[in-house]
This record gives sequence, C-alpha cells and structure tokens, in this order.
Amino acid sequence: TSQEISQLRGMIASPARALPSYTVTNTDNALVRVLSGEIPTMKELGYIEEFFGTKLAEAILSKRPLGIKAWETVVNLINSPINLLSSHDISWPLRQGVLLVLGSPSRLGKSLSIATRTFARGNIAERLDAIRRADIDFEFITKVMGVHWDSLPGKAAIAGRARSEFFPSKIMSKLPGIKQSNRSFTVTGNEMRWNFAKNQVTQWREQGLLDEMLRTGKAKGYGTALNILSGKGVLPGKLQSLLEPGGIRLAFAPRYVAAQIETPYALFKLWQAGDREILKAVAQSIGVGIGLLSLAELTGAAHVELDPRSSDFGSMVIGKQRIRLFPHAVVARYATQIMLGVQKTEKGDIMDIDRVSRALRFGRSKLAPAAATGVDVIAGATFTGEQLSPDMNVVGREAWNKLAPFFIQDLITAFKSEGLLGGIRALPGVAGMGVLTYTPSELETKMTKATGKPWEALDAYDKSVFYMDTNNRAMLRKTVDKEFLAKLEKRWEYYDAQLARDEDFKAGTLSAYDWKQAYQDAEGLRAAQL
Repeated sequence: TSQEISQLRGMIASPARALPSYTVTNTDNALVRVLSGEIPTMKELGYIEEFFGTKLAEAILSKRPLGIKAWETVVNLINSPINLLSSHDISWPLRQGVLLVLGSPSRLGKSLSIATRTFARGNIAERLDAIRRADIDFEFITKVMGVHWDSLPGKAAIAGRARSEFFPSKIMSKLPGIKQSNRSFTVTGNEMRWNFAKNQVTQWREQGLLDEMLRTGKAKGYGTALNILSGKGVLPGKLQSLLEPGGIRLAFAPRYVAAQIETPYALFKLWQAGDREILKAVAQSIGVGIGLLSLAELTGAAHVELDPRSSDFGSMVIGKQRIRLFPHAVVARYATQIMLGVQKTEKGDIMDIDRVSRALRFGRSKLAPAAATGVDVIAGATFTGEQLSPDMNVVGREAWNKLAPFFIQDLITAFKSEGLLGGIRALPGVAGMGVLTYTPSELETKMTKATGKPWEALDAYDKSVFYMDTNNRAMLRKTVDKEFLAKLEKRWEYYDAQLARDEDFKAGTLSAYDWKQAYQDAEGLRAAQL
C-alpha cells in the first residue's frame, strides 16, 4: 500500500540511521525502481542490500532475464581460475599490507591473527564486519573519505560491485579453501584500513580539523592514499572498462599493480593530509626490510641483489630460491630495464634487450589466466619462453600453472628443487611473502647434461658450442623463444657457410676474400655470446 511504501522510505531517511544524504537518495531511488517493477542496476541493488539485507537482493536478482543470468554464469566460469590461484593462503599481511604492517610487530601480529582466525571461522568475519558497519563513522569513512571496503563472500549485489579483485568469481567463492581465503583476505584488508582511518578521523575531530579536511579534499586524498598502500590502486574508468569487457577479467589484479606504481603519490597525499601514523608505519616497514636484507648479506645467509637491472633486484638469493620482501621491486626492475634497454644476467654481465619485447613481457605477466592462455596459444609460447604444443605433458604443465593455488605451486616446487630446507623457506609464502624457486628449463637441463657443468658455471664459450652443435638444432627450435631463435638461425647460417668454406679451403679453392669473410663470421659468432 502507499502507506507501507511511505514507511519504507521513511526508514531510509530516518535520523536514527544517520546515513549521508547521497546514500539516502540513492537507496530511496533504488527502492522506488524496485517498487515500480523495474530491475535496478547492480550499484542500486547494492544500496538495497546494504539497507534491507541479502535475501531481498537475491530475490530481485532472480527476476532478471535468463540471458543476463546465463552470461553472468559464463563470466564467472571464465574468471574462476583467478579465484583458484589466489586461494589456500592468508596472503594479505605480507603482500598487499606489507608496507603497513612489516615494521610493527604488534600490527603484523594482529593482521596475521585476523587473517588466520577469519580463515578458520566465518562467524568471526561476520561479527567484525557487523561491528564496523554499525560504527557511527562507517558511512563517513567508506563513502565520504572513500576508504575501500570489500564485501564479505556470499553477498549478492554488494559482492558484485565490491568484491575483491583476487576473487572475482562468485561461483568459485563457495568452494572449500577458496571461500576461506576470500574471507580472510577481505576482512584482514578491511580491518587494517579501518584501524588507520578511524584513528585519523578521531584525531581530526579532536583537533577540530574535520571540516577543514573535508572542505579541502584532504580527507578524500587520505582515503585514496590508504587504499593505494593496501593494494587498492586507482585505475581510470576507461582503462578499467578495457581491462574488464562485459565483466570478463583480462588482467589478473590491475588495481594491485597500479598500487605499486602509485605508492609515491600516496605518500605525498598522506603528507598533505598531515598524517603521521601511516607514514611512520611505511618508514618502519622499509627500515625493517632493509635491515633484514642487510643482515642476510652480512651473515652470508643469502646474496642480496641491489642492481635494479637484475631480475633478482630486491631479493634474497639462496640457492635456487628468491625471497622478495617488497613486490614493488618487480615493477621497479621492469621500469629500469625498459628505460635503459639493458639487463643484468646472473653472472653479472650487462646485455642489451629489446625495450618493446620487455614491456610486452611485463604486460603478459599481468594477464588473467584465461587471457594469458589465449595470448600464449597465439604466440606459441608462454611469456617466459616455454614452448606450447598439444603434448599432454605441456597441457598438464600449463593447467597446473594456471589453476593450482600460487602458494601450493611454490611450496611443491621448493621441496622438489631445494629439499626440506627449501620447503621450510617457502612457508612464509602462505602469509603473502614472495618466495619463488627457480626451476631449470628443458634447455638448461639438456645443456648442463651435455657439458657436465652446472648452469651457473657455463660461460659464453660453453653455450656457443652447445648452440652450434647441429645435433641440438631440432631441440632448440622447439625450446627457445622466437626472438632468440631468430638470432640462432642467423648464427647457424654463418656457421654453415663457414663449414662450407673450410671444405673449400681443404680442397684448395678458397679465395682470399672468402678467407676474410670466414674470419669475420667466426668473430661474429664469438661476439654474439650465445
């Protein structure tokens, strides 16, 4: 009845709820659309769900046309590998939150405790979420300041517009291991952002600065900066649309990558807002990180690579393992290599690289599994150069790489390559620390077997002899990437021409010009250092 409708609208605008004016307006408009028989947008439905609950939102969603629901199912299935890769860990503290928690034992301990407890028990996650939503500052912090708040798994409409980018598939989020990881990731990030923002709002209010911060936009800037430092970067609307056409994710975690690039901007915005707590936390985390790296190098426990041209930049190198404290080092390394057009090899040699190829490699490394598979099939190889074929071993390898949880992959690889100690060193990966174990490629395995030397001991001459051996050409054509193969084909052409001239020399038919050309080809082979 009209009276009941008025009562519902009155509940939304009730002073007891203390909702911001725009939230009241948006919720009221969404309710009017529902009552008039229209299907609201997902954003509008989110307001309905926040106010009236998930059951009503799910009931409304069930009324959508069959075609829309079918497309949503397809999108969820295509995006599901992202959920699988991100699952079976409690990774927020030492990955997205590393700059905020690493430097404080109490904050690190609290984040690990929340991550572990919410992974194990869903009622803890729901209780924490309810407590924060009931706080008088919740709407101000999340809506006015714009501090990001991920929805708990299981929500209908809210999850559609505020679901973690690491768990985009609603279907997969219901599976054991995935649901728990999603819950842990969501609540831990929410809680850490909340604690910083709540403290700052309380401080502004006590100092009488709250109105000024709102008027000058510094409160909004603070929220943006906090989001960035917790892995929620800012993407322009058009770019986000390009990366997610029709809901299908082309990039794995674009906001997380953007956050690593935007970190300096975030620190500047915090300084503008007069923040001290977060800036101090970041400084402490960087200090602890530098201290751990220095200690590892000084004690001989690991080699620490400080050259940003190297793939190991910012990592502790222990045998075949690389332990990286700050994920920002990867972006810094790619940026340096692309700008300078060179890279540093494991042996310390500096070699030229193709800038465009390196930039494309960075882009391919950030693709979502479905998109990466499509690009790999077209290119005939993965971004690391591993060749693709219909062989079941190759298919199995790619399925494992693109579907098995990252932490499980890293742990098993560590045990296989480095034994028990390697497996133990890989354990911090469950909390988000970057622990990668280097596995030799087919090419490296064959080369070390043929030469009888470990890969690290092979010099340019050893590799050249292997590459020039005609018995290895068929294998190399299937193993190396296209760019390197093109160089090899050119060197083989020189080599074959030189062999032909050698035969002519033995027969006494080699001219002085041919002799000079043969010498230049030999020098070219040595200079190539293949």
